[in-house]
Amino acid sequence: MEEWEMYTTREAQHKNAPLNVSPPTHPSFPPTPSTMSFPDGYFFIVSRLTAKVLQVENASKNPAARILLADHKPEEDPVRDTQLWFHQDGFLTNKNSGLVLDLERAGGFAGLFGQEAHVYQYHKKETDTTNQRWAYDQQQGYIYQLAHPEHVLDIKNADQPDHARAVVMDKKASTNSDGIDDRPRTQLWFLRPSDPQTAPDKIAHSHGWFGWMWHSKDRAMPSAQAMQDAHKQVYREKKANLAHELIAGAAAFEAVKAYEEKQKAAGKPTKHALAKEVIASLAAAEIVKLAEERGVGGDEKNNLQGMAVAAAYNFYDTKNT
Repeated sequence: MEEWEMYTTREAQHKNAPLNVSPPTHPSFPPTPSTMSFPDGYFFIVSRLTAKVLQVENASKNPAARILLADHKPEEDPVRDTQLWFHQDGFLTNKNSGLVLDLERAGGFAGLFGQEAHVYQYHKKETDTTNQRWAYDQQQGYIYQLAHPEHVLDIKNADQPDHARAVVMDKKASTNSDGIDDRPRTQLWFLRPSDPQTAPDKIAHSHGWFGWMWHSKDRAMPSAQAMQDAHKQVYREKKANLAHELIAGAAAFEAVKAYEEKQKAAGKPTKHALAKEVIASLAAAEIVKLAEERGVGGDEKNNLQGMAVAAAYNFYDTKNT
């Protein structure tokens, strides 16, 4: 029986909610694998071995909660959101908690040497994001660390339904000496778009990302001090490999700063009816420049523009109320 047939059969036996799985030619997937071939919107991360999905333990919203495998939940089940993930810039974010997939590894990046690294959810980091960025090889089925493709998502205790959990292990060889596919199925995954297919609201998405970025469940936007710190790292210290949210916050700060300086130099008030339109234009132009300097394009650049403009609006309002 083919893997997709096995998967469909198992899910059809799930009395609550079959996933209605399609073959790998599902239109939500790109036709060929790429470095980050994740679906748009929310999706399930499904084991090719057991047809179970990744889920945060106890539907927790706390950092350091473990990632387990569990039966797929029907749409009306409130636990379902803890099984849904979305991808942006290599980060895999849980819908329920807003925290990202992370791992704990002893001994740095010298290698796992056969020892698993624990996988859990955590706050999205501003810098040193290596442990939080992932890619998916759609053709092979591996989910791996973007910076370390030889380290892949695996399952510990896969034969124990109530104790199976996600870990990271060394990638096993894809074929044996006889040329037969010998990939361990514990390391292979499908990405199944949510059904019905939903995507994070763009405005809420931008606000939400800032909330997670600045480690606050209540703060939809970064504080003035946080934006100033981001501006320092981007414009003065010229730091590379910063998180996109940090760059957007820096661009927003720069836009408001440039607008205020220009108004003051011309002897004009900073508060007037068209101020936000001018600031939005400055923020959009600034983030495009920063994005292009870092090789960011397409939807990611558009998302950055939205975040920078939203943050600039908020910063201006904060200063003028």
